[in-house]
Amino acid sequence: MEVKLVAKDKDSIEVEIPGETETLFEPLRSALLRNPNVKIATYHAEHPWFDAKRLYVKVSDGKPAEALRAAAREILEELDSAIEQIEKMKEP
Repeated sequence: MEVKLVAKDKDSIEVEIPGETETLFEPLRSALLRNPNVKIATYHAEHPWFDAKRLYVKVSDGKPAEALRAAAREILEELDSAIEQIEKMKEP
């Protein structure tokens, strides 16, 4: 997966992730918004069929890139937990 830095300053970051859809962006946005230091987390594409989506994050405290990393880690932990629970399931 390629992540391109579009813009960054002390309290915001914008990244582009070519080829990805809402399947990735919506969980990232949701995880970011659970962080009390994140003021804005949104994503968009200039044209939904042709353009890569961009994720914009603005924080009130801390580093925006760290907030993005933390959100990605949170999603991975949730998926790992789901995998563990699925593996423990027994056939009926």
